[in-house]
Amino acid sequence: MEWDECGVCGGHGVLEPFCDCEGHYDDCLGNCNGGVGTDECGICEGPGIPEGDCDCSGAKEDCAGVCGGEAILDECNVCGGRGIPDGICNCNGDKDDCMAVCGGEAVRDVCGVCNGDGVPEGKCDC
Repeated sequence: MEWDECGVCGGHGVLEPFCDCEGHYDDCLGNCNGGVGTDECGICEGPGIPEGDCDCSGAKEDCAGVCGGEAILDECNVCGGRGIPDGICNCNGDKDDCMAVCGGEAVRDVCGVCNGDGVPEGKCDC
């Protein structure tokens, strides 16, 4: 029998995937126990995920916090919202009054006149 490179009589020497007799591995540059690693994107000595991105492909988080998601803020600042519904004039849910003032207080009187005074004095109908 002979001594192997690790000093073991009849030994097998350095076994894969190790790079030396102490059980170390090559780093990403091919140096035995060199200590240089790959980043989370698999790049040797890489910078990792860039600031503002949420993955290695450059995707961004949407307003719901989903990486690469498609949710956006509507005009009422609601993530994934559908915007202002028909018949509503603002994000508070107000409607136009009879003078087309959003959230206004003008109403039609009994005669159908916007902001009117109703039945004239001394009359019994409009």
